[in-house]
Amino acid sequence: MTNSTDSCKLLTEQEVADILGLSCKTLQQWRYLKKNLAYHKIGKIVRYRLEDINTYINGNLVPAER
Repeated sequence: MTNSTDSCKLLTEQEVADILGLSCKTLQQWRYLKKNLAYHKIGKIVRYRLEDINTYINGNLVPAER
């Protein structure tokens, strides 16, 4: 179970890349292309909320056909 502190945790680009199995370069391209992965920009620093990462993952579920 995720508590409110975990869902508000800000992750670095490298942490998100590791979670999604992507490179940081891919995340940078996604930001440039304005892909569906939400992020926060604090000055020059880019951070992602764990809640947004989970939403992105769940939103890209392709159900199995029966």
